[in-house]
Amino acid sequence: MKKHNLFTRHPQEVRMSYLQHARFALMLSLQTCSCAIGSLVHAFLPFLFVTHTSRTIRKLQDIFDQREQDQPLTLPANREVPGRHKTTIIKNQHGNKSKRKSDIQSVTTT
Repeated sequence: MKKHNLFTRHPQEVRMSYLQHARFALMLSLQTCSCAIGSLVHAFLPFLFVTHTSRTIRKLQDIFDQREQDQPLTLPANREVPGRHKTTIIKNQHGNKSKRKSDIQSVTTT
């Protein structure tokens, strides 16, 4: 494999340039680090950062959901994404696709 492909293959698969991908990945790393630090502080001082981690995770999920709608992940047929499991897409009450458990409406059948 060419060295050039090592740096550009994945960003191209998610329809980004190398620099766009780097910027996005750095944003994610900063957000998740802030969650880790906030959760660590919250563990010992429960009155601080009460909703920081959950709000940030929801924000990141919204970013991923929007990216998926705008730019679906494209991979060669024989390539699987490590760590990505098949999920069922469910429409929430607004008719939008959602994978969040909180958006799943329970259905009772008689």
